[in-house]
Amino acid sequence: MPTHSQLAAQLLRDAAAFFRTIAEQNEPLKEQMAENAAVFEEVALLVETNPMGELPGSEGGAGGDHGHHHHHDHDHEGGCCGGHDKQDKEGCDGKGGCSN
Repeated sequence: MPTHSQLAAQLLRDAAAFFRTIAEQNEPLKEQMAENAAVFEEVALLVETNPMGELPGSEGGAGGDHGHHHHHDHDHEGGCCGGHDKQDKEGCDGKGGCSN
């Protein structure tokens, strides 16, 4: 039987797949939907690997910066920036940083 965090991660991955489908079918929304998918996949990984972890810069574990924007200069002071570009093989290293 899956744990709550495993179920949450699977739901997040399913949502990411949904966003990718929307991106493929709707050119004006493609960039935003691809970014949403990347963020959902990143959070799925975080929920699985560190379910009690807190987001950098947030208080009380909830809240924080909901505007997940990726900056290609990777200047995010150690916190994972979200919205990675899968075409450039960018992602979260699972420890709060970016990987290429």
